[in-house]
Amino acid sequence: MPDRCPCEKDVAVLKAQVHEINKDLKGNGQEGVLSRFIKIEKDVSEMTEHIEKLATAYSGLVKARDTENAIQDEREKNKKSRSSAIQRVGTIFAIIFGAVSTLYIVLNHIG
Repeated sequence: MPDRCPCEKDVAVLKAQVHEINKDLKGNGQEGVLSRFIKIEKDVSEMTEHIEKLATAYSGLVKARDTENAIQDEREKNKKSRSSAIQRVGTIFAIIFGAVSTLYIVLNHIG
């Protein structure tokens, strides 16, 4: 009987484990880890592109919101200016009306 290596059983166990790992990696007729990993890489790449597009779109939205806020602030300023101008015009007309009325009364009373 030939001499057997004392590690022969260990080698057989390791060989079987390597074979099982190889089947898991390559798929053994099904989708293996390697093909799943390639799909994941592709999905991550696509998600990165989508995130970049979303970031660009979000940046545009922020700019639009800032522009809208600036327009709204300007409208408020214009509204206050118009209101102030109307008040001044009203005051001037009241003064003129008062002066004309007073002048009319005085002239009617004298004459």
